[in-house]
Amino acid sequence: MKRRVVVTGVGLACGGAKDLASFEHILFAGESPIRPVPELGCYGLAPFCAGVEDSLPLPPDDTEGRTRALLQRAAAGLLENAGLTPEAISQWGDCRLYLAMLEGRQGPARSALKEPEALAAGNTFPREVAELLGLQGPAWLASLACASGNVTVALAFEALRQGRAEAAVVAGADGLSPVTLATFQTVKAMSSGYASPFDKNRDGINVGEGAAMLLLEPLERARARGAAIFGEILGAATGNEACHMTSPGQEGEGIRRMMEEALADAGLSPSDIGYIDAHGTGTKAGDGAEARAIASLFGKNIPVAATKAVLGHTMGAAGVLELVSVLLALRRQKYVPLPRLREPMTEELRLSGKSFPLSARYALSNSLGFSGSMGVLVLGGWEEDAL
Repeated sequence: MKRRVVVTGVGLACGGAKDLASFEHILFAGESPIRPVPELGCYGLAPFCAGVEDSLPLPPDDTEGRTRALLQRAAAGLLENAGLTPEAISQWGDCRLYLAMLEGRQGPARSALKEPEALAAGNTFPREVAELLGLQGPAWLASLACASGNVTVALAFEALRQGRAEAAVVAGADGLSPVTLATFQTVKAMSSGYASPFDKNRDGINVGEGAAMLLLEPLERARARGAAIFGEILGAATGNEACHMTSPGQEGEGIRRMMEEALADAGLSPSDIGYIDAHGTGTKAGDGAEARAIASLFGKNIPVAATKAVLGHTMGAAGVLELVSVLLALRRQKYVPLPRLREPMTEELRLSGKSFPLSARYALSNSLGFSGSMGVLVLGGWEEDAL
């Protein structure tokens, strides 16, 4: 029998939010902390807006240092939220670490390393996070473009559900990097101003930075130790569309297949889903394909949000941060608004610049990445008395 997997701890840091409480506030406020970042003009980048953690100094000459600082804050938040210490976790001995990033190391710090040091550096972040949390078990670093976070959650979920692990920490992180920014500008994915996912006039993405960590456990273990339960993971699907280097299939066939597989994994049907947090970056091709896929599977008027409209595209952190966003929406039964939505691109989906009440027990979280990587999660709110 497959075990139920629940979230029992959350820690995060990102542009505009230093902890879970401030993150919850900005999600539902209908505003976004994304701002112009002229400080990075020294790298020869075109003007752009981004979601920046302003307490970290710019320009980011050491992107590795920014990512490390974000991870440290997320780790501290996780321990506080879960009511644990590294000493307590170290006694478990069976807690695995799954870490998602676009790159293990980025920016000038990488090129300054000599070859032997560079070979060792690839393991830096898994080791450091393990030390921060007192983890003693296996650790993995996954990099599957912008689907990294959801795929990493899916790997941890399956290991726990099948009994191959007794606890897991899933982390996603990426600091603001000139390398990443230049890549998005090269492929013409960056917005010329503020991104507006699912708007008729959308023209590209805003990049953000952040880190998020989740503690996942089987339900019976969480109950046995009296843990507070934040939400539940019910199903997952991962795959690769193998369609195009940077764009999904324009009819949305690959995205639809992943959503169908995730629902089947959870034992649910499209009619059970009351809310979707889309990948929703703000690109013409990506939003168009995803909107067509959602409408074809769920019909009209399903509430569709896009956390990237608030935070920007936080890269390796995106899937983990967005999972938290969905669980907060289910907990509060409130829609996370699209702050800069002016003209919805379609009337088939329920899109809004303002929050409104939900009636949703289950939700989907979609992540799509360059080179066709995809990950879809099925998530549930938590009501102890409903069991």
